[in-house]
Amino acid sequence: MTRSAPRTTESALATMFVLTILYQTYFVWLDFRIDKPINAWLNVGGIVFMSGLLISLRLRRLRMSRAAYYTVPFVAFWQAVFLLMGLASPAATPITTYTTHVITVLIAFAFMPLRLAGVLTAVYWAALAAVTLTRSAVDLSTFGDVAYITLLAGFLGTHGRQLYEERRRAETLEDLAHLDVLTELPNRRAMLRALRGREGAAPGAEDPKPDILVLLDIDHFKAVNDGHGHETGDAVLRHVAGLLRAGTRHRDVLCRWGGEEYLLLLVETSLDEATFIVERLLADVRHARPMGLPPVTLSAGLSVWLPPQTAEAAIAHADARLYEAKQAGRDRWAA
Repeated sequence: MTRSAPRTTESALATMFVLTILYQTYFVWLDFRIDKPINAWLNVGGIVFMSGLLISLRLRRLRMSRAAYYTVPFVAFWQAVFLLMGLASPAATPITTYTTHVITVLIAFAFMPLRLAGVLTAVYWAALAAVTLTRSAVDLSTFGDVAYITLLAGFLGTHGRQLYEERRRAETLEDLAHLDVLTELPNRRAMLRALRGREGAAPGAEDPKPDILVLLDIDHFKAVNDGHGHETGDAVLRHVAGLLRAGTRHRDVLCRWGGEEYLLLLVETSLDEATFIVERLLADVRHARPMGLPPVTLSAGLSVWLPPQTAEAAIAHADARLYEAKQAGRDRWAA
């Protein structure tokens, strides 16, 4: 758990992708039904594209800002194709052409630089006007309504962009306030907040799976700094943090507690499960041979956290067990 701020902007973007996929799926069915296979296959391509973006966003393979950036040219291209197809038909401009135009404007002003969004809107509005006014059945009422809605879409898109940027700045500040910059793990403040959240949810003594607090410390870390320099010491801290992060379950909370110490909260975990996890983490660090870094080991102290015991008392107990592990020879755990 490295980020604590709620991802409302990401959820909103993902929701937009889902709605677009459903919208296009409907028109795939409709276009095949009314014998418009070209339109149907264009929408199939849109479904594949949007589904790829949605999956990449959910799997963290694609940043939210990059996904939004890809969406704008896709919708613009999609709109351009339908406009060109409209030029070849003498019939009245389909209402779907107007709706996709409004969607294009809304997304452009929401995610693109304002000047570029304005140019894109002007170009598409001119193309839409050309298509509409050359039809044999010109619906000036609908055309006027869409002109007004387009202006509203631009305004709402710009306002939405401002809210999005403010939210992103707030989330960035929130992350920095609870992030250890060196190791990119949550810091002590983030862990204390997580512990406060768990204090009311900690199970009773009769529950076989309480929470477990594990305090881990790099053995002989001062010797690493003295013998290899502080830059190497920082690299060791990042290396160990990476190994611990890789071996930690998604529901657990790992932080840099301070100096060369890390604190791990194992949520709803029996003591047997906790000792298995800790033994594996110690082995991962023990057997790692990072290039250019000295080999290191960890010692760990475990504490079963049960109410009415406070988190501070459980951490103090884990610290006492860590001291026992150090006294017993290091590279081991005590509970």
